[in-house]
Amino acid sequence: MIGFFIVGHPKCGTTFLYNVLSHHPEIFLPDFKEPKYFCTDLHLESDLYYGRKALYPIRTEKEYLALYIKANVPILGDASPIYLFSHNAAKNIHAFNPDAKIIIVLREPVSFLRSFHFEQVFQLAENETDFIKALSLEDERRKGNHISEFVQTPRYLFYSEWVDYRSQIQRYTDLFDINNIKLYIFEDIISNEKEHIQDLLSFIGVNDLNFLFPENVFKNPSKELRFHIIRKITKMPVVRMLATRILPNATFGFLEKFLYSFFSQRTAKPDLSSDEIRETKKRYLSNVVEADIFIKDNGLGSYDLVNKWGYTDL
Repeated sequence: MIGFFIVGHPKCGTTFLYNVLSHHPEIFLPDFKEPKYFCTDLHLESDLYYGRKALYPIRTEKEYLALYIKANVPILGDASPIYLFSHNAAKNIHAFNPDAKIIIVLREPVSFLRSFHFEQVFQLAENETDFIKALSLEDERRKGNHISEFVQTPRYLFYSEWVDYRSQIQRYTDLFDINNIKLYIFEDIISNEKEHIQDLLSFIGVNDLNFLFPENVFKNPSKELRFHIIRKITKMPVVRMLATRILPNATFGFLEKFLYSFFSQRTAKPDLSSDEIRETKKRYLSNVVEADIFIKDNGLGSYDLVNKWGYTDL
C-alpha cells in the first residue's frame, strides 16, 4: 500500500524531497516521478480542452500500481505536487488509503507564483512571458482566451487558485487525521535541509533517521528553454498521446526526465521591482492571513506567515 503522498506545491522543494527520499534504502518512489493518478478533475478538464485523452497517462489503478511492481522495501510513496491544487485528489487518496500520510509544502505566494509562472513558460504551457501581465490575464483566460496550446489544463493558468492555501489544506484536514498531515514551509526547508529531512523521515516512519543523503541532490532550479521548435514538436498532445500508447509508463517517465533535462539550461528569473512585489503581495494578503489562521487553528504549525513572508505594513 502506498503510505505517503507529497501533495505539493510544485516549485516548493518537492523535487528535492522526491530525490532525497528516493535514495533512502527503506523507501520506494516510482521512476515515473509524478503519477498524477488521483487528480481526476484535472484529467477531465484536460480531456475536454483537447477533445481527447491526450495527457495524464496514468488513469487506472492497474496502471498506477504497476509503477510499484518492483518495490521491495516497506515504505512506498507518491510525489505528485499537483495533488494540492486538484479538487479531487484528497478524496481520491482518502478512498485509496484513509491512513495515508500527507506532506504539504507552502511557499510565499509571490515567490511561488513567479517560479511557477517561469516553469510554465519553460514548459510552453504559458505564452505570456511577463509575470505581471500573466497574472492580469486570468479573467480573460476563464473565458477561454490567451491559453497556450501546450498547457496541461487551462486551470493551470488561473494563478489566483494556486495560492488559495486555506482551501487546499482544508480538503485534506476534512478527511485525514491531523496527525497524518505534515506541513512544511519552503523557506524553512532550504535554510535547514538536514533537520527537515530527518523530521520528514520520522513522520514517514523509517527506522534509519540518520540517513545521509547525497550533497548534489537535484533541486529543479530556474531554467529557460532551448531548441524551441523541436521541443514544441515533442510537447504536441498528439505526439505525447502516441508516446504513452507505444511506450511502457516506466519508459515514458524516463523519457520525460531526459527531455526535460535536454531542453533546459539554467538561468535566473527576470527581476521584479520593489513596487511590483509590494502590489502583488497586496493582492494575496488575505490568502496569507486566512492560511495562517487555519494552520494555527488546526494544529499544523504556528508560523506567523504574515510576518515571516513580509506581508506586514503593505
